[in-house]
Amino acid sequence: MDKELLEKELAPFLDPSTKEDVKTVAVENVKGLTGTVEGKTFLCESEKLLSGIVSLTNDKRTDIKEMVLKALINIAADENSSWTILNLKNYEKKVCDWLEEGLNPKCKYADLTCKLVSNLTRYEKCADYVGKLVLKEKSTIGIDKIVLALCNIMHNDNADLHYLGAILSNLSQSREVRKHIMDKEQCIIQRLLPFTEFRQSEIRRAGIVGTLKNCCFDTEYHDWLLGDQVDILPRTFQKIKSLCATRAGKKYIKDKNTYVIMREYFKWEREMDPVNEIAAMNVIDMMIGDEPTEEFGENLKDVDIPEDVLKRFHEDDRKEREFAEKERQEKLAEMKELKTKGNS
Repeated sequence: MDKELLEKELAPFLDPSTKEDVKTVAVENVKGLTGTVEGKTFLCESEKLLSGIVSLTNDKRTDIKEMVLKALINIAADENSSWTILNLKNYEKKVCDWLEEGLNPKCKYADLTCKLVSNLTRYEKCADYVGKLVLKEKSTIGIDKIVLALCNIMHNDNADLHYLGAILSNLSQSREVRKHIMDKEQCIIQRLLPFTEFRQSEIRRAGIVGTLKNCCFDTEYHDWLLGDQVDILPRTFQKIKSLCATRAGKKYIKDKNTYVIMREYFKWEREMDPVNEIAAMNVIDMMIGDEPTEEFGENLKDVDIPEDVLKRFHEDDRKEREFAEKERQEKLAEMKELKTKGNS
C-alpha cells in the first residue's frame, strides 16, 4: 500500500466537519481495510489516519459512528495496535470517554464501546495503563461504576453490556485495580460471586470468573477470600489451584473436604469433557501432594523453577491437552454416528 497516497486521499475526509457523502465513502474504505492484517497494520502505522478514525467516534451520524467503532475494534486486535491507539497524540484519555459511554444507561452504542475497551485492555501493559486512568477518573467512570453496571442486567435497555465483564477481568491484571476490587469495605467481590453461574452470557460469566481468578494471585488476601466475609470456595473451583499455593490456604481447602468433592467431579468430568478432566486432575494432584517444606517456604508461588523444567512442564501440559482434545473429538464423532444410525 502507498502510505502517502492513501493518507492524502483519506485523511482529510476523516473529520466530523467533512461533507456527509464524502465522509461516508472515506469511512467505508477504512472499514474495508480493517478486514485484513495488512490493512490493519497500515492504518495503525499512520497517525493521521488513526487520529481521523478516532475523531469520528464523536460523529453525530449514527452510521458513521457505528462503522468507526467497528473499525477500531478490528484494529485493536493485537497488543501493538492497542498500545498505539491508547497513546495516540491528543487522544491519550479517549479510552475514558469510550468507557463512560459504555456505562451510560441511555447510550445506544454501549456494547460497541465496551467491546472496543475490552480489546484495548486485553494485554497486561494496556490494562495497567487504562487501570490507572480508571482509578484516577473514578468520578466519571471508576471500578465501582463498572461493577454497578455489570451487576445490573437492566442497566441499559439498548445494550447487553456483557463485555463489561471482560473489561473488569482485563483491568484486574493490574495489582492496583485488584487492591481496589478487594477493598474489604466495598464488598465488590461479594457482588460479583453470583455471576459465576450467570447462564445468559458466557462472556459476562467468563469475565467475572477471570476477575476472581486474578484476585487469587495476591496471596495476602487468601485468608479473607476463604473466610466467612467472602466464602469464595463453594462458587469458584477454577481458582482452587491458585489458593493451594500457600500452606494455610491448602489446609483450609482440605479441611472443607474439597478433595472428596473434586474426586467425584473428576469422575463425572471424565465422561463429559476430557479437557476439563485435566484441570480437575491438576487440582487434585495439588491437594494430595506434599506440603511445602522449609526449603521452599510457605508460598509455592515464590519457588524459583529452572527454565528447562518449566519448559518441560509446559510441553507436558500441551501434549495432555492435545490428547484430551483428540479424545473429545472422537467421542463427538461416535455420538454423531450413533445418532445418525438411530434416525435411519
